[in-house]
Amino acid sequence: MAQHRPVSRDGEVRLGVAHFRLLLTYLEELGADPDACLAATGLSPERVNDPDSEIGASQEVALIRWLIRRHGDPFSHGLQLGSRQGLTAHGPWGMGLLSSSGVAAGAEWAGRFAVIAFPFTRYVWARGKNGPVLVLIYDHMPEDIRSFLLARDLASIRAIHDDLLPDQPVGIDEVRLAEDAGEKAEKGVEALRRLFSCPVLTGQPFNALAVNPQLLRASFSRGNELTLLQCERYCSELVNRRQSEETLAGQVRRLLEQYQCGSPGLARVAAHFHRSERNLRLRLSREGTSWSQLRDQVLAGRAQQLLGQGRLTIEQIADRLGYTDRSSFSHAFKRWTGMSPAQFRRAQGHGVRKPAIPD
Repeated sequence: MAQHRPVSRDGEVRLGVAHFRLLLTYLEELGADPDACLAATGLSPERVNDPDSEIGASQEVALIRWLIRRHGDPFSHGLQLGSRQGLTAHGPWGMGLLSSSGVAAGAEWAGRFAVIAFPFTRYVWARGKNGPVLVLIYDHMPEDIRSFLLARDLASIRAIHDDLLPDQPVGIDEVRLAEDAGEKAEKGVEALRRLFSCPVLTGQPFNALAVNPQLLRASFSRGNELTLLQCERYCSELVNRRQSEETLAGQVRRLLEQYQCGSPGLARVAAHFHRSERNLRLRLSREGTSWSQLRDQVLAGRAQQLLGQGRLTIEQIADRLGYTDRSSFSHAFKRWTGMSPAQFRRAQGHGVRKPAIPD
């Protein structure tokens, strides 16, 4: 599984300025006044034109909303922007990917440092019936920009493929879109069919790309081990610097959110941050929270999401979250929310039903 952090709930995550610049240029092409766009984000031209500067995630979100409010059709605009975000748009991350030996090694690299290239999105590798599946998760992001982000990421993935393997098929067997992912007009679906030359399925449990296993065997003609090591050092320093600006509680919550099934124990989380369990508890206490509070917050949010979707039975949700039976899950859920899972589901407009999608 390879993921990276979304926008932090505890502080402003820092981003590079490259994607903001592309978005600003695109708006200018649509006739927008760049000064007015920058005024909406609080950024100065000097800041935006400095290649070493960093901006807040909320500032890029503000510019995305500016685009959507004035031009509508976020899915189509996302596709247009994403098509411009090939390897060079992602800086050292893109160079490191290009310097990898092949698709399999490149996928591992992409996941380790994806916060640099895709800071708004969580990515999870899952095992499908016919091969690997790359799941794209946006439920932590504001609903009004999810459609744009999904389209931009999908088009960027295609642009990256064309840079890496220009003479080879895309290697995607299916594009799967969730019911709440945003634009579902046939225009958008048809655009994705053309983009990936494969079926596009709507109403799926998750947004995902079903990857043809043959693609993972492809090698890159410009792999360079020395350049890869240089990019790794730069990207590691960049990620560490940006993460140091986030509270430990935020980092722990982000790690817990990466697990779609169950939750890691305290010992594993402490080891991840190179701390003892006692030290981790102490640091979280100083930040005004605790290990159990963070774990319960993440589990409660995931449980409410799954119950609200209405696709899984309560027993299946309990199992997915790591509970031994329905009773123990129901007890925990009532402690979190004050109501039982069945009551919560009815309040969301769903009866207790058999899942429409097999687990």
